[in-house]
Amino acid sequence: MKHLIIIILASLLSLSAFANCELTPKFSYKTKGLQVNFDNRSLGDYTDVRWTFGDGTTISKEDAEHTFDKEGIYTFTLTIYNNEGCSETFEGKVYVFDINRQQEDKEEQEETPDEDAQQKELALAKGVDGNISNYPNPFSEQTTIVLELMKEGEVEVSVMDLSGKLVATLIDEKMGIGQHTILFERKHLAAGTYVVTAQTPSAILTRKITIQ
Repeated sequence: MKHLIIIILASLLSLSAFANCELTPKFSYKTKGLQVNFDNRSLGDYTDVRWTFGDGTTISKEDAEHTFDKEGIYTFTLTIYNNEGCSETFEGKVYVFDINRQQEDKEEQEETPDEDAQQKELALAKGVDGNISNYPNPFSEQTTIVLELMKEGEVEVSVMDLSGKLVATLIDEKMGIGQHTILFERKHLAAGTYVVTAQTPSAILTRKITIQ
């Protein structure tokens, strides 16, 4: 009986050694406001796919379409599996924004000559986490991002393009109350409009910047 158990275990180990675990999760995605369409382009002999979106939602299908409830930066995952017990996971981040709110903000900016001063005053009055601005704006090579925090905590400052793709992470650390300056250099980025987001424990501050 002992020899039989050893033979069975050896057989199982032999089968697992030949399992095909060459799986590569790949994808592309497009954002439109709060909606994201994920196109699965994974490689390998996989049989199952699972997406998670960082807001408690999970979808098990080849391609996925998901609409978030509110704007922000979300951590999503793509996991692929095969029948031999193998799996591989890719984790990424996506930024989505409320198109209607962005349009309202744009209209307010056109009517407001001193945008930064009024935003700061409004933030202080409401007691929110802080305010974000930058100078100069537009810029060609570099700009200084000014972050004013009313609460201490973990802060992540990122730069996204208008499709929601992450192009740079500037800060990811604990920051204290007060004013903080962050130098952002253009480097390889093309001219256009980008969104700087500062994610604090209880709020997301956003600022549009323009590279000439």
